[in-house]
Amino acid sequence: MERLPEEVVDIIYSFVPINMIYNLNHNHLQIYYPLLIKDTVVDKKFHSYMRYIIRCDCSMFLHKIFEVKLNYFIKLNNWKFDMKTFPNYVEYLRSYAIKLSKTNCRNIIEYHISKEPVSRKKRHKKIRRRNIKWSN
Repeated sequence: MERLPEEVVDIIYSFVPINMIYNLNHNHLQIYYPLLIKDTVVDKKFHSYMRYIIRCDCSMFLHKIFEVKLNYFIKLNNWKFDMKTFPNYVEYLRSYAIKLSKTNCRNIIEYHISKEPVSRKKRHKKIRRRNIKWSN
C-alpha cells in the first residue's frame, strides 16, 4: 500500500497543529502563516528569527511578515543594534539585508517601504553611530 486512504489522511490532518501545517505547501503558508505571526511581539526571539530569514534569503516568509506587521515595524522607533541607532525597525532590516547582500529580501523590503506613504518621510533620517569610548 503506497498511499493512505483519503479518510485516514483527513483524520490525521485534523490532529496536526497549525504551527506545523504552514510548512506543508504554499497554500497552507498563505492561509496559516499570517495567523501565527499576527500577534507576535518583536522580542529577542522574533528578532533572531527575522535575522535568520534574511540570512537564509527566505523571501516568501519575509513577504508574509511584512504584509502583516509592516505598520508595527514602522512604529518601533530608535532601534539600537551593533552600536548604531536606526530610525525604525524596517530601516534596520533593510541595512542588514544590504550588509549580507541578500537582494531578494532587500527588494521585498524596498517594495513594502515604497507602498507605505508614512515611512517615506522617516526613511532619510541618518543612522547614528554610538560612541562609547572615553574622551578627555
